[in-house]
Amino acid sequence: MNDTIERCVNGSLIIRGVAVAVRWYRWMNQRLLAGLAPGSTLADRGPDAALLTDSRLVAIADRAARAVQRAWRGSVSCRVADACLASDPASRVFLVASAAISAVTTHALLSLAIGPPVGWIGWSARAAVFTVAVAAVSRPRAFATAWTQARIRSAGSRR
Repeated sequence: MNDTIERCVNGSLIIRGVAVAVRWYRWMNQRLLAGLAPGSTLADRGPDAALLTDSRLVAIADRAARAVQRAWRGSVSCRVADACLASDPASRVFLVASAAISAVTTHALLSLAIGPPVGWIGWSARAAVFTVAVAAVSRPRAFATAWTQARIRSAGSRR
């Protein structure tokens, strides 16, 4: 039986082509692993271990992730996110008001640059939102206190 299979395999061009492709793939895989993890071979360790332990690619990705973590700790975005997650209502008022100022300013500049003409109603609405947001940024505690008292009154009137 094995003799018959061997004769079929040796005589088939397709099987020979597959064998050559498999040998080439194994050779390329070993060269790739040798490039990613110098000094290691597939005989010493499995491909996963070679890739994860001595890999230049993994080391570069690890350094990049650590650099992002270090940069995040000292960034303005981190302080804004911390203010957002804080339980202090004044911090949340400051954050929302800052975002409103940024949004109104950006929208106004984009409308001037590329948008259609806006009438006095649009500019009046922007001015009102901008004015309230500037007031909230300048006195966030007063706005937070007024907001919580209004919520308490409205909750009491529903009962």
